[in-house]
Amino acid sequence: PMTDYGTDVSTYPDLDATFGILSGPRVVAENVARRLEETLRFTLNAEVTPLTMRVLEAQARQVALEDERVSSATSTATYANKTLSVSVRLLLIEGEAFSFVLSVDQVTTELLFG
Repeated sequence: PMTDYGTDVSTYPDLDATFGILSGPRVVAENVARRLEETLRFTLNAEVTPLTMRVLEAQARQVALEDERVSSATSTATYANKTLSVSVRLLLIEGEAFSFVLSVDQVTTELLFG
């Protein structure tokens, strides 16, 4: 039987005006992304160095693993054109894999699934 990952209202790219309900693995991915967004914004306001990027990758994995529905996570951080991006791949507790890229600059946040 499939694990019930719960339900939530989509918040990307903005709060869903129709309050459409999400379910399945995307619920987990959006939860991780919301929590990771704050870490990216904090990092963007600091000096971005190779060490900063390695720390960000470790923080992204830790944020993902704090969700009990995630069994493992990998992440890669990049910084280009004043935009900080982290690519995250989640392996969920039932074996589903889900990937997303969260990009943050001084003004906007973009989340791409797939």
